[in-house]
Amino acid sequence: MWKKLKFLLYSSVEARFPTRMSVEEAVDRLSRNVIRGVWRTLFFEAVVGSVTADRVVLHRHRPWLHNSFIPFFRGRFVREGDRTVLSGAFGMARLVQVFVTLWLGMVVLFFALFLLAPSAHSEEPFPFFGALIALGMFCFGVGLVWFGRRIGRSDIEYISAVVRDALEV
Repeated sequence: MWKKLKFLLYSSVEARFPTRMSVEEAVDRLSRNVIRGVWRTLFFEAVVGSVTADRVVLHRHRPWLHNSFIPFFRGRFVREGDRTVLSGAFGMARLVQVFVTLWLGMVVLFFALFLLAPSAHSEEPFPFFGALIALGMFCFGVGLVWFGRRIGRSDIEYISAVVRDALEV
């Protein structure tokens, strides 16, 4: 179970986009196909992010839909022989990973405390209900991450298509 949870939270998909262009030309072409800020895409779908030779961060913006669990592409341009390669990986935002890890960790801690803490009145089932609530919160957190990633599963193909179109010679 822990391996599946680790995969759900921290898995990434490696991606490489080769081109015959120089690094500068590839950065320029990709920059023209990527919107710099979300505020410019309030009413249409687009790939949003920043593009430099050393750092590329891209994500798909959908109007009227906010999903913190979408995949972000993080990579950089590298020169390999006579061609340039945009190399990186798709994964959840780091801040979201940290938040969900802290959330689930605290819920597990509360679950353990409710089960291990002796009740002041042994006839009251408070620790049991507290543990049940913590278990429900854990399942809710995992379900929310799974659902959010499921909604964003087409984003990798969408971003990849925009990058490939930009880097075609």
